[in-house]
Amino acid sequence: MPKPVIDGFEFAYSDSKVSQCTAHCVPFYEVYFLTSGTSNYFINDCLYPCTSGTLVIVPPDILHWNHYTSDKYSRYVLNFPSSYITDELRNTINPDNTPEILYIPDTTPILSIFKKMWREWDIRDEYSPSVIRGLVNEFFVHIARHKGTYLKRNIDTVHPTVNKITQYISENYHEPLTLELIADKFRLNPNYLSTLFKSCMGFGLKKYITIIRIERAREMLLNSDLSVSQIAFKCGFNDSNYFSQVFRSTVNDTPLHFRNTHLNSN
Repeated sequence: MPKPVIDGFEFAYSDSKVSQCTAHCVPFYEVYFLTSGTSNYFINDCLYPCTSGTLVIVPPDILHWNHYTSDKYSRYVLNFPSSYITDELRNTINPDNTPEILYIPDTTPILSIFKKMWREWDIRDEYSPSVIRGLVNEFFVHIARHKGTYLKRNIDTVHPTVNKITQYISENYHEPLTLELIADKFRLNPNYLSTLFKSCMGFGLKKYITIIRIERAREMLLNSDLSVSQIAFKCGFNDSNYFSQVFRSTVNDTPLHFRNTHLNSN
């Protein structure tokens, strides 16, 4: 008999060879805790180096992904609705809805909480929702109390040029963008840029441009009255039909149905 779903909560642990994560933007919190291995974590147009002890807290509706750079890794990931924690805790950990990327020197307290979550996730009986909500809040209280002693991850040690390029694309996604044009702007050989970008991000420059354009299109569909054709052109697509094809292959939905479904659900 399948175990019951717990009110939007998901918990996963992986200890294996490398598998790559796809870019995603979800309407709930995501907590990522790397316990061994290394990776590059992309969020808010920047790439952050992650080693064992890195903790990432991603608020809802923020584009992010993770590219593992080691042969093996182990990590915890948990997802839950914003309703799980109080406004006071949310504002302490993620003021202005900004992500938090921390380095935890002593992982023992957090691993203790996560292992209790894992046991409860494995049980999943009628008492589990209450226990898990309590453990999520215990985790956030621990971070709030020790936030000042944990080191914030910086973006400088992955590759400053790649971060400049991702920020440039984020600001100019509506303009014509090609590998050659971007390489010329940053005074790089196109082949070198292509190789460098893929080694840092886990996929190529063209795919990244598409991801950013589709993400901006998602935002416009939900927060404006612009037509699908207008949004397509504002996001750098010269053909609205091609835009709809790319949107569907990326989001698994048509632009119009995506808009109607999300607006009706709210």
